[in-house]
Amino acid sequence: FVLPSTHRVARSVGWASPCKKERKMVLHGIKKDSMKDEESQKALQKKAKLYKELLATVLGYKKEHNYRDGPLKHCAALLEINPDVSTAWNYRRMALEARLESATGEERIGLVMNEFTLTEKALQKNPKSYCAWHHRKWLVLRGLSSPDTELYLCEKMLDFDERNFHCWEYRRFLAARMGVSDQDELSFTTKKIEQNFSNYSAWHQRTLLLKRMQEATIATAESDSSPHTGVHNVALSSEKLDQEYDLVHQAFFTEPEDQSGWFYYLWLFGNTLHKSHLENGYTGKRVEEEIQICREMLQLEPSSKWVLLALARLLVTRGAADLTSQAEMYSIYEKLMQIDPMRKLYYMEVKDKHIAFSSI
Repeated sequence: FVLPSTHRVARSVGWASPCKKERKMVLHGIKKDSMKDEESQKALQKKAKLYKELLATVLGYKKEHNYRDGPLKHCAALLEINPDVSTAWNYRRMALEARLESATGEERIGLVMNEFTLTEKALQKNPKSYCAWHHRKWLVLRGLSSPDTELYLCEKMLDFDERNFHCWEYRRFLAARMGVSDQDELSFTTKKIEQNFSNYSAWHQRTLLLKRMQEATIATAESDSSPHTGVHNVALSSEKLDQEYDLVHQAFFTEPEDQSGWFYYLWLFGNTLHKSHLENGYTGKRVEEEIQICREMLQLEPSSKWVLLALARLLVTRGAADLTSQAEMYSIYEKLMQIDPMRKLYYMEVKDKHIAFSSI
């Protein structure tokens, strides 16, 4: 598996007919010429013509059930240009199933290797191609590749593109198939998060793993429970919550304006408000600790939208009877309307709802 280089992944292919006037496009804030000169227009026209011819040819082969080497090479050429032609991938799967029934030895190995080589090229072209990832999974499900090898290659791809949600989903598929422990996968997410606190995919994976691990713990303690019952009523233990708060605090103090950690923080806070934690006093204790941490962060970042929003939500949990906290919460929403005017109506609505609720 050859990891795609940056310039190959970034390169895009357009199939629209070139216009006469020179067009401009903005990519990540950088203006680029989409049509530089007559030569580039001719090249694009040539590529579009080739694509159209290949597509028609491959559809014809599929209709004829022609699974020989020549037609499959045409199909590969088509998918190297555009990896998202699902009909072409379906055709290859039909061809592979038909030919593997009678293939032996080197011929079988060659057929399989051709498929993996093609998916590699397709993912170099478009690392987020649904069709290419599905084809790769299809190969593994039929025992045509080692899950251990795939898991290693998946890790390498995440080193290149750490937030590719297709790759994360593929890793979940491989881990489940191989029986990799949730604890090992949790350690992997910790490593990826520590490499980059902005890795939303790793934070999301962590929520899935922690919920499943807690669910399994409860199922073990209660023999009549199933790991798949009461999912929405399962909360992390106070010990685990303490560990996770420590991790997400590192993200805040490193990159306070990055939203990835804050979304994970909301998920943690939801667990903290669980009935069991409200009853054992953990919620109140944790809320006060978090309020203090937010105040410390505001001393460093007094206009941080995410810190202010978190503090406002924390103050609400003190209850409507705490008039001082209510007044501070209202003033925070007023400040948010000023520093984040695009969401002014949202902050206004939330504030008005709290005022209405406290007056009941």
